[in-house]
Amino acid sequence: MGRELRLLCELKAQAAKPGVWWLLGVPWMPNTVFSAIRCLHFRDGSLEPDYAAEADDINKVVPMGLQVTGVLVILENGSDIATKAGKVGSEMRKSLGMTNIKECEMVVATCVVGEDKIHYVLYLCGQAKLEAFDNVQQTVTHGKEIWEETVLLRCQMTLNIPLYVTPTGDSRSYKEQLKRGVETIIGDLTSSNLVLFAKSPVPSSFKKPINMLIWPNQPSSRDGKQSHSHATLASSQPDDLANILALHKNENFISTTSGAQVPLPVTFTLLRQRISSSGKISAPAVQCVQVSESTALHIVRFSIDVLCLASCYSSLRGSATSLVIPALCNQLKAMERSAAEKPFKPVKLCSYHFCPLSLFHPVTIIYDLNYGETEAKLVEARRLLHHRLALPSDRPMLRVANALKFNEVDPISSRSLEGSGVAGGQTSLVEGSYEYYHYLQDHLDDDGWGCAYRSLQTIISWFRLQQYTNVPVPSHREIQETLVSIGDKDPSFIGSREWIGAIELSFVLDKLLGVTCKILNVRSGAEMPDKCRELAMHFTTQGSPVMIGGGVLAYTLLGIDYNEFTGESSFLILDPHYTGGEDLKTIRAGGWCGWKRAISSTGQEFFLRNKFYNLLLPQRPSTV
Repeated sequence: MGRELRLLCELKAQAAKPGVWWLLGVPWMPNTVFSAIRCLHFRDGSLEPDYAAEADDINKVVPMGLQVTGVLVILENGSDIATKAGKVGSEMRKSLGMTNIKECEMVVATCVVGEDKIHYVLYLCGQAKLEAFDNVQQTVTHGKEIWEETVLLRCQMTLNIPLYVTPTGDSRSYKEQLKRGVETIIGDLTSSNLVLFAKSPVPSSFKKPINMLIWPNQPSSRDGKQSHSHATLASSQPDDLANILALHKNENFISTTSGAQVPLPVTFTLLRQRISSSGKISAPAVQCVQVSESTALHIVRFSIDVLCLASCYSSLRGSATSLVIPALCNQLKAMERSAAEKPFKPVKLCSYHFCPLSLFHPVTIIYDLNYGETEAKLVEARRLLHHRLALPSDRPMLRVANALKFNEVDPISSRSLEGSGVAGGQTSLVEGSYEYYHYLQDHLDDDGWGCAYRSLQTIISWFRLQQYTNVPVPSHREIQETLVSIGDKDPSFIGSREWIGAIELSFVLDKLLGVTCKILNVRSGAEMPDKCRELAMHFTTQGSPVMIGGGVLAYTLLGIDYNEFTGESSFLILDPHYTGGEDLKTIRAGGWCGWKRAISSTGQEFFLRNKFYNLLLPQRPSTV
C-alpha cells in the first residue's frame, strides 16, 4: 500500500498570500494533518521564521501531544521550494525540543501565489530527501472519529506564590523570588513523591468509573505494574494499567461553536506524598529573616489548566509522565514570564481552552483576569491570536465566555429539529446560541401585544451569548424607556401596551448595543420566498436572528431552506406567541419552533398575501 496523506482541514485559503503555516498532527496518526496555524514571527522582515519566538507561542497555545508534523510555505516565486520548506519544518521541530529529528518524516506543502494547486510531498529529515504521496485525501470532519484513537487528558491546579516587596520596588528581587517560587513548584512536579489521582469521566469497559493513583516520576516494575502495591483503587486492576487508555472509550462529547465534537477528558488531580525518599516523615519548616525596611506581601496567582492529547493505546502512567507533567511545567514557565513583565502589579493569570471556528481540537490561551476583556491590550492580543488561527476578525471567539465547558455534555442530538421538507434545498441557519423569549415570561402578561418585544429580547440574548455585549436583556418597560429617551415616543408610551415594529427594534439595538441593522421591505407575504437569497446571505455572513415585523404578528426567523432551482422554500420560525411552560417537547410538538412554508400544503398562508412585512437584519459588530 502506497503513502497516503489525509487532510482534515482546508488549506487553499491559507495559500492566498506569501507566508509560513505550521501543520499540526499527532504521532499515532501519521501523515494526517489536523489543522494549520500561521507563523507570526519572522527575522528581519524576511520569510525566515523566528524559531524561538514561534516555539514559545506554540508551546503556550497548542496542547501537549499535538505536534508540528509539517509545514506549508507560500512564496511569490522560486525554485526548490519543497526542500527549503522541509528544512524550515525540521528547524521548527528542533526549536520545540522534539527528539529524533533525523529519523522523523514531515508533511511539506508548497504553493506559489497565484497558482490554484498546493503540492504535497513527504520530507525525510535525516536525508533531506523528498518522496511523493500516492494519494492525497481531503476529509471534512467534526473530529468525532479522530477521538476513537485519541484520548483527552486534563489537569488543573491553582497556585498562590508569595513574594515580599519593599517600598523601593526592586524589580530584580521581584523576578528572582518569582523564579525561585516557580522552580520550587517544578521541583515538586518532577519529584518522586508526586502522586496523581486519575479519573475517567465516563464508564465504558468497566461498570464503574476508573479511579487510580499514579506515581509518574518513579520507575515502574515489569509488566507495566507500579512499584507501589496500592497503585490502583476501585474498579481498575493492576494488570489493566499498561493499556488503561485503550480500555476507555469516549461516549460523551461537548459541543463547540465550530460544530466540532470534543470528548470529556480523563482528569488528573495532583497529590503530594509527605514522605522523604528515606522513608522518614517530613514536616514543614519555618524560617524568620530580618529585613532592614518595611516589607509587603505580594501574591501572584496562577490558575493552571492543561489539556493533552494521548493515543488511546498508550499507558495512563506513561501519558502522565510524558505529557501531563511537562505540560504543567511549560504552562507554569509561560505564566512566570508573563508575570515578570509587570512586576509589583496585581497578577491573576488563568488559562482557558477554546475550540473555535475551523478547529476540531482545543487550543489553550492564558489571560490576566485583572484586565477587562475590552481593554486595548487584550483586544490586540486576541486579534493576533485570531490572525494566527485564521479566525474571522469581526466576531469574538476567544473571550473567556467562549471557553469550553467540560461539565456540559452535548445536548444537541436530543433536541434537533426535523427536516424542512424542501427537496434539494440549501439550509442557512442562525450561528450560535440564543434564548427563547415568549409571551407571559417574567410574570408579565403581554399576550396580544408583546411579540415584537419578545423577538427583540431573543435577538439581544444572541448578542450576549456571542460575547458582543454584557448589557442585560431589557424588560418591556426598559425598551419603552429607551425609545422615549431618544425622542421616538412620547412619555405616555412608558407602561403602555402599544405595539412596536422593526424600525423601533433597530433604534433600541443601536442605542443599547451600538448594533446597526438592515431592513428588508416586503410588500406582500406572497413575495417572502423572493427574499430567500438575501436571507441566506445574511445567515451566512452575519448569522444573527432576524425579526419579522409588519403584517399582524411578529416572529423571529432562525433560518431558511431554499432550492434556488425550483424556488421551493421553508422558514425556521421561533414563535414568541407561545404561552406555555419551558418544556422543550411541548414547544417542538406544538410547532412553536419549527419549519413553516409561506403557503402550506393545505393552502393555508403563514405570511399573508394582503399584508406587508419588514424584516430586521442585525449586523455583527466588527470586533474580537
